[in-house]
Amino acid sequence: MIGFFKKLFSLSDGPTEKTEDMLAQKLIDAYGGRENILSVEACITRLRISVRELTEVDQEEIKTLGAKGVIIIENSVQSVFGTHSDRLKNEIKAILGEEKSFEASQVEINNGTPSDRKSEETEYHKVRQWPEELGGIQNIRTAKACAMTRICIETYKPISINKHSLWENGIQAIVQIDSRRYHLLVGLDANHYANALNELIKQEDASWKGNFPS
Repeated sequence: MIGFFKKLFSLSDGPTEKTEDMLAQKLIDAYGGRENILSVEACITRLRISVRELTEVDQEEIKTLGAKGVIIIENSVQSVFGTHSDRLKNEIKAILGEEKSFEASQVEINNGTPSDRKSEETEYHKVRQWPEELGGIQNIRTAKACAMTRICIETYKPISINKHSLWENGIQAIVQIDSRRYHLLVGLDANHYANALNELIKQEDASWKGNFPS
């Protein structure tokens, strides 16, 4: 293991671009694949990845790939890669981003087909259910993508969180920042979903918002 680790992380030059790409892809697999990854972040020494299912994560493989330790906090898997953590975060995000770009280009090529229209209608229908869980469309003050996988919501009034209902409507988790600010963990299409949500807000009569304090 030590020899393998030294090949990946040279003490003099650091990992090469090729080994970084290889390691990042292997880590994605060890975390259960791209479909299991909800968000990718890093601090000074830890690679912090939130996952859908912890049972899909291979902790031993992550250690074999160079992590000095693996710490589980709820659905967050924090792997200690030292000062390489931030670089690995960027590499993993780049790979996931390239895959999403490829998928988007494929949809664009086939734009207008019945299957694509059906998919768009299904996604839009799912987003239409979200305001009800947030106190109604009139209660949403702002909605914007604040990370690859999160939508930041500010409401006029505090809401009562129904985690089961949120999960059924495609929201993997909700993080309450304070009494009127929430982060919705929605997967890698956060920007797309935020735009759809804002379209719903625009369609709502502005006079409704006059019933709430600014």
